[in-house]
Parts: sequence; structure tokens; C-alpha cells
Amino acid sequence: ETCALSDNFTMTFLDLTAAYHVKVMNRLYLTPKLVAGYTRLDPAPVDPEAGDPGRALSAPNAGLGFGIEYATGMDHFSVGADLLARYVIGPNITAFSIFPKVKYTF
Repeated sequence: ETCALSDNFTMTFLDLTAAYHVKVMNRLYLTPKLVAGYTRLDPAPVDPEAGDPGRALSAPNAGLGFGIEYATGMDHFSVGADLLARYVIGPNITAFSIFPKVKYTF
């Protein structure tokens, strides 16, 4: 059965990320990533026919991704973008994230 659960909920991720910089050119890097952590779904995805009002649900997640990062001419300052694919274990939900990144390294 495909999509028996509600598709109207919020997922909040709290993850640890391991990444590695692979130099492509001077100042340009690809960053493969592994992520794992905790997901909160609010309200929990529910079966609408069961009449369950749904409560917040917590579940582990794991995923893979990659980013691109450019070290600007300013000291310790870089910009880039990331693409992550995560799998929420339990409710069996796949999530994709694309987001820009601005990073200052102390």
C-alpha cells in the first residue's frame, strides 16, 4: 500500500555529520557526507481512516549526501551548497534536503 499515512507533517533533524573535503580545483571542494541522528515528526504520520489524531513521533535517521564548497578570498570564509538524502527508520520515510551554506571557520 503506497502512502497510507498522512503527508502533512514537519520533520526536524538533529544529526551528526562526517564529511571529507576532496579538492577539485584551487579553492573548490566536493564534500561527501554521512549523517545519522534523531528525527522528530510533528504531528506523527497517521492513517486518516483509523481516526488517530496523531502525536509527535521520534525516530532515528541515517543518510548520505554531498556538497560543494568554495573557499573565498577572505580568511576562513567559504560558501557552497549541500544535498542530503535521509531515511527515517521506523515510519520508513525518505527525505531529501537541498540547502545553501555559508561557513566561517574559527
